[in-house]
Amino acid sequence: IVGKEWTGCFQVGDGSLVIRRNGVCETVFKPQKGEFANLTSFVRWGGDETDDFSTAVFPSAEIDGIAATSDGPEHRLFHLEDMTPGPRFDAFFDELASGDFQRGDLLDYLADAKRWSTDPRDSDDRSVALLGRIPATAAGGDNPRVSDKRD
Repeated sequence: IVGKEWTGCFQVGDGSLVIRRNGVCETVFKPQKGEFANLTSFVRWGGDETDDFSTAVFPSAEIDGIAATSDGPEHRLFHLEDMTPGPRFDAFFDELASGDFQRGDLLDYLADAKRWSTDPRDSDDRSVALLGRIPATAAGGDNPRVSDKRD
C-alpha cells in the first residue's frame, strides 16, 4: 500500500518482496517456506489464525521501486544464500525510472527457455510485478502517466 507519507508492505507465502530504498535494493521479507509445497494461507477476516504473514512500513519518500515475485524466479533474480536481490532488480527499476521499461522485455526475460534452463525448479511459475517512481523529467513533462500532483 503506497501512500503520500508511508508505504506498507504485507507478505504471505513463498514469494519475495523487494524494495529499492534510497537507491539500494533490499529484500523486505525472506520467503516463507511451508511444510508442504503450494500450502495456502487465507488472508481474510477470521481466516488463517497462525499469523503466517509479515508486515513492514517505510517512509514513502525513501522508496524508488517495489517488486513482488513468485518463488519461480528466485534462482536467477536473487543471491540464494542470503536472498539478497541480484542486479536485475536495479535494471528493472532504472528502466522504469528512465521511461525505457517495456512490458514485452519483462515477458521475454521471464519466458526465455535458454536463460532458465539451469533453474533447478524447471518450469515453476515465474511472476514479477513492478512498481516504480517515474520522475517527470524522465517522461518529458507531458507524459500522461506522470503527474506533479502527489495523492
